[in-house]
Amino acid sequence: MVAVASLKPTMRMEYGDQIVDCAFEFKKGFFSNMIYTYVIGIIEIDQDNITLRPSGITSKTGSEATPWLTRTGNEITLTMDGPHMFKGKKPSSRGNKRYI
Repeated sequence: MVAVASLKPTMRMEYGDQIVDCAFEFKKGFFSNMIYTYVIGIIEIDQDNITLRPSGITSKTGSEATPWLTRTGNEITLTMDGPHMFKGKKPSSRGNKRYI
């Protein structure tokens, strides 16, 4: 198993005149090896615009939660409280959020 923190993730997103460089540096320490999920950047597409932005959102230490996007009006909110997902298995049914 490889700790996400050891990967030192970076990403560049470009669209039109928008250029967004995303880099994530995890805090040093034992618990950085127990972060399993992160979102480094977000591309938001609506009827009129495409917006690029960095994120930097991570799961809580030791959590298997997944990213969850919610739109309220014109605003997108990213939380890290989606159902747990494991390769080859159905999504978790814990909590009140479900993938359909």
